[in-house]
Amino acid sequence: MKSTNLSRISSVLKILAIYYLSVKMICFGIPKLLFMQFRILHHESFIPLAEISKYQHMWSFFGRSYHYNIFIGIVEIAIGILIVFRRTRLIALLMSIGVCLNILILNIEFEIFFAIPHIVIDLVLTILLLVEFRKDIYQFFILNGGRIANTFQTTNNTFLQKLPFIYVLVLPIGYGIYSYNLKSEFDNDLIGSYVLQDLEIENSNIELSRGSIGSEPMIFFENNRQVVLSFNDTVYK
Repeated sequence: MKSTNLSRISSVLKILAIYYLSVKMICFGIPKLLFMQFRILHHESFIPLAEISKYQHMWSFFGRSYHYNIFIGIVEIAIGILIVFRRTRLIALLMSIGVCLNILILNIEFEIFFAIPHIVIDLVLTILLLVEFRKDIYQFFILNGGRIANTFQTTNNTFLQKLPFIYVLVLPIGYGIYSYNLKSEFDNDLIGSYVLQDLEIENSNIELSRGSIGSEPMIFFENNRQVVLSFNDTVYK
């Protein structure tokens, strides 16, 4: 009886871990396709390279290439989808361990300390889920030529059979729509960096000189609804 209960608890925890990883991967992958994650504030891009933090270095580096963001986003979404199906779970886990290790090293080396606990959880769950496939991995990769045995067992529960398909349809589409609507709230034609030529406050013209950021007086409209002014050797937010 105890063995049966432990087996059920283990199965439930396994399912929770699988869907936890799936949600994380999909919800981090979709914003990358919409170029919503790796963004550096426009006014920060004018700060001298030697004066910005390691975090800003990494964030601006990844934010320079939209196509790289597409590549990473597609990989994460693929992991999130493939992991919920038993026949493609091993492929997803092998992809996940590479992605998680890469992110962990980046977070450590670029001092993004707040994100380290999150990626450590993802990495540990990936490794624990891979334990089930340890013999197949050893046979295939070490003994060279081994095949992964077809040990999947079908279930008579119709809901559990359909759940992965329903999930894959609902989460990516739903979260994609949510992310797109969130992005559409911002006026991309306005957001950016501009040279400030004239400034008038209460009908009085303000004399402008070199800004604290950049070589000219500047105004920055940011994605976080922040407006930054840089003139007369001062920054106003």
